Amino acid sequence: MSDELMEYKVLNAEIVRETFKELGGKTGFFHDPMDPESWESVLNAYAREGWKVISSNGYVYPGDNGSSDLIVILGRTV
Repeated sequence: MSDELMEYKVLNAEIVRETFKELGGKTGFFHDPMDPESWESVLNAYAREGWKVISSNGYVYPGDNGSSDLIVILGRTV
């Protein structure tokens, strides 16, 4: 195992939406938080800061509404 010290960050649709707005992206009432363009912009912004995707997992909430979320864990050495 490596002796490198790592820090981690967890992203979900809500965090991606807020970060996308901070990057100048347009979001509104009908914005889809699972929009691939939002995720691509945000993940690329984190990559420029040295973050790498460590893991990701999708989740569908039980019930009739069919809502879902995506969790992405980022990591980088410190």
